[in-house]
Amino acid sequence: MVRLSAASCVWFVDKIGECNKMYKYQVIMYWSKEDDCYITEVSELPGCMSDGKTPVEAMENTQVIISEWLEYAKERGQEIPEPRGKLELKLQSV
Repeated sequence: MVRLSAASCVWFVDKIGECNKMYKYQVIMYWSKEDDCYITEVSELPGCMSDGKTPVEAMENTQVIISEWLEYAKERGQEIPEPRGKLELKLQSV
């Protein structure tokens, strides 16, 4: 688990708040040594993953990927899962 100081958490949440649209799906983020970047997984949307060189970039990219995932699912007539009702960010190191 990656631990952030209180100041880092405030900065991170503030930067994430700058995203145009924040989806309420659970996002799991971890550092990948192999890929040399942060990886995110949206557990409620099968196969929905993204990455970024920084945590903020990873979350911004994740919001784009969620939007594209939802658009594609709608086009195919797939059922869209409802968010579990909370935004939960878990940072894990691998």
